[in-house]
Amino acid sequence: MKMSMQSSSASSLRALLNVGLRFRQECQRRVRHLGMTRSQIAALACLSMQPGLAQTDLAEEIEAHPVTVTYIVDRLQRNGWIKRQVNEDDRRQFQVFVTDKADAVLAELWQTAASLGDSALDGFTASERRQLDDFLSRIERNIAGLQASGGRRGPRAA
Repeated sequence: MKMSMQSSSASSLRALLNVGLRFRQECQRRVRHLGMTRSQIAALACLSMQPGLAQTDLAEEIEAHPVTVTYIVDRLQRNGWIKRQVNEDDRRQFQVFVTDKADAVLAELWQTAASLGDSALDGFTASERRQLDDFLSRIERNIAGLQASGGRRGPRAA
């Protein structure tokens, strides 16, 4: 039997997933000249926001297999955009940091994302943008709550 997504929550979920996919695709198209894959962009952006992240944690953050992340980090390091350092607390583990050389690339990535975000929200009022931010934050908190509780749902709001 074929399952269909007919409920309004399923429709909203499908729209949310499509928006994320289309945003990533358009962002990738706009920075194609940098010669970076979407995974490399995600890794560099993640490391700029979380300096010193272990490669295993980076794999989880960008939803990639640890072996794949090793290749991603190798490529970023060859380009001089990141550096690995041995974790002083656990010498078996590397921490990864963005280098100064990555600043220009990151500035272009952030500017591209901001410009695309502005285009995506064209026609929204300031109030609608705040409301959208509030809704997305609530969704994020709900999912984080599910993760923290092992997937058990709490009582529904009236």
